[in-house]
Amino acid sequence: MTERPKPYVGISGVVNPVQQIELRGFAGDLQRSGRQLALGVKAVHKTQWLDIENKYGRDWYPVGDEIGVTVTGDSDDELRVAQIFLDRIDAINRGEKEYERRFVDKLLGRAGHTLNAFQFDLLPWDSRAYTNLFLHIKQARPDIKILLQAHKQQMARHGPYELVRRLNWYDGLVDYVLFDASHGTGARLDVEALTPFVETAYRQTSVGIGVAGGLNATIVEQDLPQLLRSYPTLSFDAEGQLHRNDGSGSNTLNMAATKDYLAAAITAINAAHQR
Repeated sequence: MTERPKPYVGISGVVNPVQQIELRGFAGDLQRSGRQLALGVKAVHKTQWLDIENKYGRDWYPVGDEIGVTVTGDSDDELRVAQIFLDRIDAINRGEKEYERRFVDKLLGRAGHTLNAFQFDLLPWDSRAYTNLFLHIKQARPDIKILLQAHKQQMARHGPYELVRRLNWYDGLVDYVLFDASHGTGARLDVEALTPFVETAYRQTSVGIGVAGGLNATIVEQDLPQLLRSYPTLSFDAEGQLHRNDGSGSNTLNMAATKDYLAAAITAINAAHQR
């Protein structure tokens, strides 16, 4: 079995280059704890295919060519992730051909080599319909890491063993799997529900393994240690709780909450390694 890719601590919904500079202030401590920083920018059908603003606004979801200047940096020591949602039904209704391939090509054209990872959210990859898309990405940009979200419905439909078996259809193409029952809604991490999936994936795959769901500093301190004690190389990602309005009326990252989350993450990871 090949070596797993380096684990990460992720922040989703980044839009502001100034914020990214501040967040990279945590990169050194993350590296020393064996992690890398992952900065995720939203790239969904409405904002990146139709090029129109969605209900969350530009402070969370950049529109059109804005994505090309949203994520900055060129370090190999971090992940700069396009968090992709494809709406194939709408594309079919519009008569679009080769929609998925054209979507990722459009995204690569807009962001260039700044992005070095694609995360596919709510993708029905368990249908085994996406091998050609992933091959296309790897052939176009061999450096790009592919992350698959395993969402609540997929986990409920298949259970740990069957879902992980289907994940192995993409062996050699997919780099990380993220077990996420929240998907940006802020619903609290359910350690008991996620543990069988994490355990099975560690046993039966060589991909990087992560969890998400309602994470903030408090949840990291209270709930994650239970998982990190058993799986000290676990990745994790936060979104909804970090976009809680700080009183400004904006949906952009709440920087105080985000910095607290990163500090708590570093503490929890280091404590797990010291056991």
